[in-house]
Amino acid sequence: MKIAICDDDKIFRQQIYKCLKNYNSKLELTEYSSGAALCSSDVDYDIIFLDIEMPDLNGMETAQKLRSAGRNGYIIFLTAHTEMIYQAFHVKAFRFLRKPLKMSELREAFSAAEAELAENQVLVIKTGGDVLRLRIREVMYLEAYGDGTYIYNVQGDVYDVHESLKAVAERLPCTDFFRIHKSYFIGLRYVRAVSNGNVIMDNQKELPLSRRNTAAFKTAYLEYVRMYGGGISK
Repeated sequence: MKIAICDDDKIFRQQIYKCLKNYNSKLELTEYSSGAALCSSDVDYDIIFLDIEMPDLNGMETAQKLRSAGRNGYIIFLTAHTEMIYQAFHVKAFRFLRKPLKMSELREAFSAAEAELAENQVLVIKTGGDVLRLRIREVMYLEAYGDGTYIYNVQGDVYDVHESLKAVAERLPCTDFFRIHKSYFIGLRYVRAVSNGNVIMDNQKELPLSRRNTAAFKTAYLEYVRMYGGGISK
C-alpha cells in the first residue's frame, strides 16, 4: 500500500509519518512539502493525506489536478478551516480531519480507508482461457502444483492458474497474506487455529506450516490481529 503525506509543515508531516509507521511498519510512506511536488510524481497512491492550506498550489487545487490526471486514491484532507468541507465533495474526498490533529482520529480515518481498499481490491487471473477478477478479500489460500497454482476462495471455488505461486503471491498484499510453506500462501483473515505443525483454515483444511517459517508466521499473524483486533471482518 502506497501512502502520500503532503503538507508544507515538516513537523506535522513527520507526526503523521510516525503515527502510521507505528500502526503498520510495512506501509510505503512518501512525504511531499507541496502540492506541485505531489502532482509531479508518477506514483498512483492508494491513500493521500493532503493539507488544504499550502502556498502556491493549495490542497483543493492539488486534489483537482490529481483527479484530472486519473488518480483515484482516497484523499483525506487536513485543515483548520471546516468551511472548506463543502468543496471537498467535488474532488471525492474520503475524509476531512481538523487541525490540530488527534492521532486517534488519524488512525481511525486510515483504518476506514484501508478497509475500503481491501474490499475493492481485485486479483486478475487467467484460467481455462478466461480472464477473471477475484476479490482479494475472498481469497482463502493458494496452493502450488508443478508450474501452476490453485486458488481457493471462501465460496469453495477453485481456480487453476498457469502461473507460479510466487508470481501470483506478489500481486497480493503482504500484510494480509503469508507463505507458510513452499507450496502454500494463505490469507491471514481465514486462519482458525495452529495445531501440530499445521495451520487450520476456516474451511477446516489443514495446511502444513514449515519449521523455518513458524516463528515468522506467528509474528505476522499476531501483527495482523493487533492491527484488526479480535473482530476481524471476514
